[in-house]
Amino acid sequence: MFSITTSLATQEIPQEILFIDSQVPAVSQLLAGVKPGIAVILLDSAKDGLEQITATLAQYPSTTLHLVSHGSPGCLYLGDTQLNLDTLHRYSQQLQQWHISNLLLYGCNVAAGAAGEEFIQRLSNLTGAKVAASKTLTGSAALNGDWNLEVTTGDMDLSLAFTSHAMFNYQGVLSLTKVGSEFQVNTYASNAQANPSITTLKDGGFVVTWQSDVQDGSGNGVYGQR
Repeated sequence: MFSITTSLATQEIPQEILFIDSQVPAVSQLLAGVKPGIAVILLDSAKDGLEQITATLAQYPSTTLHLVSHGSPGCLYLGDTQLNLDTLHRYSQQLQQWHISNLLLYGCNVAAGAAGEEFIQRLSNLTGAKVAASKTLTGSAALNGDWNLEVTTGDMDLSLAFTSHAMFNYQGVLSLTKVGSEFQVNTYASNAQANPSITTLKDGGFVVTWQSDVQDGSGNGVYGQR
């Protein structure tokens, strides 16, 4: 069910488990920078992330849970699932089964604004855990990000899951919103261009493909640009 990068079988009672969504940029770089002693599970992006987490915690109870995923104000993107103010009730029974003490949310802007603050407070109430989350971009300073979890629901000793070297060298941010200025990716076509598709890459980059009509005067074509 899960891709386990640090075997939980070797740890009778792991004190800390990190779940990382496979869709985050440069996921392999983050996995390589996890501190020793933290069990790591890579969430399947094609399955319900909450169900994956709940099933793991039922087998391996833990005190501290790290969730690394994309985020937006009052929302976490876990596998093919969004956990937000509208879906908390749907997962309330599962969240009450987690039995954790500390929950660290690394997604960008999760605690931002009134929606973000309400979300982490309700999440704290359901799990019984103290929750820490970011109200800004999480990740590379070059993209205006940082690794501060500025908002908490109680006094916490915030020990992050990654080494300082890994956080300093990470090149992405954990946000679904755009970072930087808009730019054009396509080339000239005398007629219409249609059917664009974007594929994200593990290093945080992307490939765009599209169809152009009469690109060179000979008819339709399929084009890509990286």
